Amino acid sequence: MVAFKGTWRNSCIENWHAEGRLSDGAMMRINSRTTDAVRRRQARWTTEIGITSASGTALAKVDVEDADAFAIRLFRWITNPKRKLTIGITLGELARIGAGRRSGGLVDGHRPHGCRWPTTRSSAPTPARR
Repeated sequence: MVAFKGTWRNSCIENWHAEGRLSDGAMMRINSRTTDAVRRRQARWTTEIGITSASGTALAKVDVEDADAFAIRLFRWITNPKRKLTIGITLGELARIGAGRRSGGLVDGHRPHGCRWPTTRSSAPTPARR
C-alpha cells in the first residue's frame, strides 16, 4: 500500500482535489475504489509468485526483479490516462479539466525518482530532487 500512497495519494491528484476538480465525495469514491483495486492486484501478484502469507518473512524472500516488475505494472495501471474512474471519466479527462494540460501530470510528478521511489517511501520527508 506504500506504492499506492506514493503514486496516487501524495500526487497531483490531491492538488486537483484541492483545486476543486474533484468534490470530497468523488475523491473518496476514487480513493476507495483505487485502494481496493491495488489490494486485489497485490493479492493476485503474490499468488503468481508463490507467496501464500503476508508475513514479513515471506515478503522478505521476494526477488527484487519480481518486486520491480509488480511496481512497474502497478504504476502503469495507476497512471494510465485511459483508466476509467468511478466518477465516470478517465484519468486523462480529469487531468485536462480546468487546466488544459496533458494527462502526463501524474506520471511527471514521479519521473525524477523512478518507479522504485514510491515503494521505498514511508512517512519520511520527500527526498531532494536530483
